[in-house]
Amino acid sequence: MKKFVLALSLGAVLFSAAGCGGLDNDEQQAADSLAKAWNGAQPTKSKKTNNKCIAETWVERTGLESLRKDKVVDDKFAATGDQPPEKMSRDSATGFGEAVALCFNIKASKADVKKGMPGVSTKDLDAYLNCMDKIDRDLIAQAVRDGRLNKSGTTPQKDLDVAVKNCQPTPAT
Repeated sequence: MKKFVLALSLGAVLFSAAGCGGLDNDEQQAADSLAKAWNGAQPTKSKKTNNKCIAETWVERTGLESLRKDKVVDDKFAATGDQPPEKMSRDSATGFGEAVALCFNIKASKADVKKGMPGVSTKDLDAYLNCMDKIDRDLIAQAVRDGRLNKSGTTPQKDLDVAVKNCQPTPAT
C-alpha cells in the first residue's frame, strides 16, 4: 500500500498544470508522443495534464539529442515505451527529475489519490495532500534523478521516503 501511494504520488500524480512553452515542432511532437504513451488506455484528466507538463518540460530541459541517445524517443520523435526508462544518462535523469518536481501538483490529482487510499476520510486525505504538497521540490527532483540513474538508498531518496511516510494518514485503531 505504501509503495502504491508513493508511486501514485510521484508517478501517476507526478505532474500537474504548470504551463510549458517554447518547443519547436520536433520537440512538441516528441513531448506529445511521450505524454500519450504514458497516459495509458483510460487516463484521467489530471493524469493527461500532468503527463503533458512532464513530457514538455523534460524535452525542453533535456533536448531531443539526449532523449534519442537514451532511446526515450526514436529518430522520428516517437516515444519508445509507455513509461520513462528505468535507467538513463545523467542529463536525461536530471531533466526528468526537474520536470517531475516542477509539474508535481498532488492536489490537482485528489480523485486519483483517493482511489489509491480507500477508506481514508476526506479530512485525512486533505491533510495528506497538503503535507505532500509541501515536500521540497529540489528534494523531489534529486530523488527522481537518482532513481533514474539506478542509484538506490541515496540521501535524497531516503529523505523523500521519510517525508512521504510522515504525510501518510495514521490508520484508525
